[in-house]
Amino acid sequence: MKEKQQQLILKIILIFVLLQPIFDILSRLAIKDYIPNISTYLKPLFVFSITTYLLFCYSPIKKKWYAYIIFFSLFTLGHLYILYKLLTESSIILHEFRFIINIAYMIALFISLYTLYYHTSNKEEMFKKIKKCVFYTFMLYFALYLIAVLTGTSGMTYEYSDKYKLGYKGWYDSGQILGHAFSIMFPILLYGILKPKNKKLIRTVFMILALIVISLLGTKVPYFITLIVLILYLIIVLFIRFFNKEFERNWFNIVLVVCSIIVLLCTYKYTPVAYNTDINNKNAKIELEKYDLNSISGKKKKKSYKELIKEHEGEDVSYLEKYYNWGEEASTYLEGLFYSGKVHPSNTRAKQFYYSYKKFMLADFQYKLFGIGYLNQDSLLAIESDFFMALFDFGILGFILFLLPPIKEFIKSLMFILKNLKKIDLETYMLFMGVGIFFCISCYAGYTYIYTNF
Repeated sequence: MKEKQQQLILKIILIFVLLQPIFDILSRLAIKDYIPNISTYLKPLFVFSITTYLLFCYSPIKKKWYAYIIFFSLFTLGHLYILYKLLTESSIILHEFRFIINIAYMIALFISLYTLYYHTSNKEEMFKKIKKCVFYTFMLYFALYLIAVLTGTSGMTYEYSDKYKLGYKGWYDSGQILGHAFSIMFPILLYGILKPKNKKLIRTVFMILALIVISLLGTKVPYFITLIVLILYLIIVLFIRFFNKEFERNWFNIVLVVCSIIVLLCTYKYTPVAYNTDINNKNAKIELEKYDLNSISGKKKKKSYKELIKEHEGEDVSYLEKYYNWGEEASTYLEGLFYSGKVHPSNTRAKQFYYSYKKFMLADFQYKLFGIGYLNQDSLLAIESDFFMALFDFGILGFILFLLPPIKEFIKSLMFILKNLKKIDLETYMLFMGVGIFFCISCYAGYTYIYTNF
C-alpha cells in the first residue's frame, strides 16, 4: 500500500471517529421517532466496506483472517439455527443476529487499524494522529453533553429503569456507554493532556470538564475508575522515578492530580452517583418477602411457555420443552439462593450470572458450544457482563471468536510489560491501563462489546 493511500484511508477513519458524537445524537433522535434511523445502517456500512477493501487487498495475514471469518460465519449460522429450532420469534432471531453483527463491527475496526498500522512507514506519526482524534472526539462529547445539561434538554441516565435516580446522559442514548468509553480512554487522555508542552490552563480545564461529566452521569463505573486511574498515575510516576533517575516529574501535574483526587473524594456525597448508590442500598434493605420471587426468578413466564408448546401441538417440541425446563430449574436454583441468603433479590448482576450459569450448565452439548441465546431468555435475567454473556449466551465457540482478538493483544501486551517492567515509559503504562480497564468493565458491567456506539 502506498503511503498516500494509507494516509487517506486513515484520515477517513479518523473523521468517522470524530463524527461519533453526531451519530449518537442521530441514533437518539431516531429512537424518539424524530428522524429515520440513519446512523444504525450508516456506521456498519462504512466500517465493513473499509474493512473488506483492506482485508482483500492489503491484509498481511489475510489467510488467517479468511479462516477466522469462515468460522465466525459458520458459528453464526449454527447459533441462529438452534434458536430457530426453539420456535423462537423471527424478530428475536433478527435482534440476535444484530448483536452478532455489532461484535463483528468491533472486530472489523480492529482488522482495519491493524492493517493500516502494518503498512505505514511512520508508526509513531500514525499513533499521534489516532490519539489526537480520540482527544478531540471526547472534547466534542463533553461540549455537547454540557450544552444538553445546561439547556435542560438532557435525557436522564436511568429513565429506562428508575425515574427517581439522578444522572444525565446528554443527547445520547446511554449514559453508561458514554461513561464506560470515557473510562477506558481516560488513562491515555490523561497522559496526553498532562504533557508539559500543553499550557497549564488547558490541563486544568480538561481535568475540570472530566470531573464534572463523570459526576453528572450518575453511574459508579466512570466515577470510581477515574479516581483509581488518578491514584495509579501517581504510583506509576513514583515507580518510574525510582528506577529511572532521569525521569522528570512535573510538579504541576502531580499537584493537579492530587487536587482532583481530593475533589472526587470530598464532593462524592453531593453527586448523583452517591444519591443513586443510596437508593440502591435502601432497596437492598427491603425484606425478602416483599419481592415477587416468581417474577425475579423467571418463573412468571412458565405459563406462557406451556401455551407456546400447546400452540405447536403435533410438532417436534422436544428442544423447546428441554430448553424451558432448564430455565425452570435455573429459576428454582436462583430462588434457593434468595432463601438461603447467598444472593439478595436486589443484586441484579448476581441474579443474572447465577441464572445464566445454571441454565448453561444444564444445557445440551450443542447449546454449550453455540450458546443458549442472549434475547431468548427472560429479559430481566439476560446477563449484562459482556464476557460472561459471550460464554453463556453465545457458547464456547462464541466466546473464543468474539474475544480472541482482544485477549490475544492483552496477553502480548502483558508479556511485553513484564519483560520490560523497569524500562517501560509512562505512556505505555497508561495505554496498558486502558486495556485492563476494558477487561474489568466487560467482566463486571457490560455495555461495551455489543454496542457499536461504544
